Amino acid sequence: EKTPLLRSQAAVSKYAVELLKAIGYEADSEAVYSNVGWEQEFFVVDKDAFLARPDLRHSGRTLIGNIPQRNQQTDLNYFNAVPPRVKAFLEDCQGELMRCGVAMAVYHNEVAPGQHEVSPIFSLTNVATDQNELCLEVMAEVAANHGLVVLNHEKPFANINGSGKHLNWGLNTSTGKNLFVCGKKPEAQAAYMTFVAA
Repeated sequence: EKTPLLRSQAAVSKYAVELLKAIGYEADSEAVYSNVGWEQEFFVVDKDAFLARPDLRHSGRTLIGNIPQRNQQTDLNYFNAVPPRVKAFLEDCQGELMRCGVAMAVYHNEVAPGQHEVSPIFSLTNVATDQNELCLEVMAEVAANHGLVVLNHEKPFANINGSGKHLNWGLNTSTGKNLFVCGKKPEAQAAYMTFVAA
């Protein structure tokens, strides 16, 4: 049910237009659009390793076991190349999502071993919500084709980084101005500070 989300988008637009008129910036704007660029983090594990762990199968996280010998003390994973098998999976995800109308702009390793992230291009908030749900479904299906399993649990492994979702918010006027860009002129800077404070 997306009625609350759609109503909140309408409320943001209505009151943002009123605020723009009150501060005399982009006063000819007829609407303000709320948009989101989400970043989805997740872990990728081999399907056979996943099936060998009843705790992972039933809860999506490890409940017993030792902490890793090499935790995440180095930046090796984050700055290293994406493993070939995972890269093939992510490229197939990117292609499948593009066929569904979701332009996945970026994929890369994350800090923890086996942790990765995908990010699409910004979309209207309600569209971005649907795209994120679709992405989770597509990743699960494509991973199975590669003999992998995607773990979306926020903390599947003890003592290493968990996975999350980052939401980068934007507000854009119907005249094309991004209200979260500071700008160089005093009016734009005042509008930026006003909307960040609001």
